[in-house]
Amino acid sequence: MGHSVYLTDDAAADLEDLYGYIEQQDVPGKADYVLDKIEKALIGLASNPERGAYPQE
Repeated sequence: MGHSVYLTDDAAADLEDLYGYIEQQDVPGKADYVLDKIEKALIGLASNPERGAYPQE
């Protein structure tokens, strides 16, 4: 069973800013590549929300 992952308006705006910055500063296609990687990470988080490591406090 998958979980829902929501992107806040602020996070969406940050992604747009990041995309624009990479598009201007790097090679063509790199911004699409980075956005695709972020989207895949969000999909992975929805299917497996317990993944990752818990930091020691």
